[in-house]
Amino acid sequence: MKRPITFTLMLSLLLALTSSASGVKAQVRRKPVADTGAILLSTDSGSTFPMQKVRITVAPGPGVDNVTVRFEWMNYMPAAVCSGGVCRHTVASQGASAPITLGAGDAASLDVPPSPAVRVMVFANRDVQVQGEILDSQGNVVTTLFAGSSTDTIGNPSG
Repeated sequence: MKRPITFTLMLSLLLALTSSASGVKAQVRRKPVADTGAILLSTDSGSTFPMQKVRITVAPGPGVDNVTVRFEWMNYMPAAVCSGGVCRHTVASQGASAPITLGAGDAASLDVPPSPAVRVMVFANRDVQVQGEILDSQGNVVTTLFAGSSTDTIGNPSG
């Protein structure tokens, strides 16, 4: 008689943990909605300090309110001498923002800390509009990396 009660309690606990874990998973998306991939930025001749920077801007998609977004970035440094036109880079530093909740009229942007090469990923729990730009040292847009909705393919989303 004691064994069936113990089994029932263990099964109930397992079901409670499973349902609570699946609820948490639904709130956190681990696949980025936008990913720049590694971007090598232009530098002054003889310098490793980039003359350009990357800016990512995010806003809720049409009809979306209370979206939570988070930025992650990696700064790369050259790892070794280039050979045959191929250069290897390694992550020198990385970081992530705290989650930011945006309303229908809000937007958030990230200027990536300067580095010879950078990668930025955007995570969101709902549909967002994302734009990535490379800016020169005066803040002028050099090029737009991508612009679109997270329901489209933006950048190079990876898992």
